[in-house]
Amino acid sequence: MSPYSEITIHYQFSSLVQKEKYLLSYNGQYYEASHAFVKLVGGLQQQEKEEAMRK
Repeated sequence: MSPYSEITIHYQFSSLVQKEKYLLSYNGQYYEASHAFVKLVGGLQQQEKEEAMRK
């Protein structure tokens, strides 16, 4: 498995102060991430899925 597929995007924080922040987890650790980072990870995860389907 690739590391990107092991990253879980849980949810977007809902408060105005935390706008554009998301909760992620990887290998039992939790992280706060920006919207741009979540978009990047989501794109990399999608690319991994597409490459796996071609094999």
